[in-house]
Amino acid sequence: MIGFKVRLGDWMDQIQIECAPFLAGPPTSIGGKIFLTPRGGMGGGVQEQYCLRDEVITAVQFQWTDRQDKVYSINFACSNIHTWSRHDLLLTGTGIPSLIKRPWYTCPYGEVATGLQGNYGKHVNALGLICGPW
Repeated sequence: MIGFKVRLGDWMDQIQIECAPFLAGPPTSIGGKIFLTPRGGMGGGVQEQYCLRDEVITAVQFQWTDRQDKVYSINFACSNIHTWSRHDLLLTGTGIPSLIKRPWYTCPYGEVATGLQGNYGKHVNALGLICGPW
């Protein structure tokens, strides 16, 4: 995974994962972008955040609305595949400020984010990180 395209208003209505294949080297690099099927409803406006060239997602943190029934934001870490240096990106809603932040979910050493699992309908209601071998 290398990024996300979401629909956000007061909370997250839709999420779409962007992936890219690893290309054999030397040097190892990341190939063209692939957008997976969007999940959720059509409310809110579109926001996008993506890792830089030769970076992959290695950790995510979700923030929930105060009733814990909708995802409010997603913070994710992009790590360079050559140096493993990291920086964070954020996609966030515009809703109520009383929110519950979850801990960072970080892929184990030697693994990268390969997908998300979750619940959705009109809104995105739950998300979890899936990691796989680098």
